[in-house]
Amino acid sequence: MQSRIKKIVGLFQDFCEDTDGATAVEYGLLVAVLSVALIASYEMIGGSTNSMWSDLSNSFSSAS
Repeated sequence: MQSRIKKIVGLFQDFCEDTDGATAVEYGLLVAVLSVALIASYEMIGGSTNSMWSDLSNSFSSAS
C-alpha cells in the first residue's frame, strides 16, 4: 500500500515538474492574440476598402 502511494506521489511530482505543456499553451495564446489582431485589422481596413471600391465604381458609372 505504501509503495503504491509513493508511486502516485512520484507521478504527481513528475507531472508538476513537466514543462512541455507550457510551450503548447504559449503557442496557443500567441495564435489567439494574432487571430484577434488580424480580425481587428481586417475590420478596420475592410470598411475603407469597400468605400474606395464604391467610389471607384461610381466614378466609372458617372463617366459613361
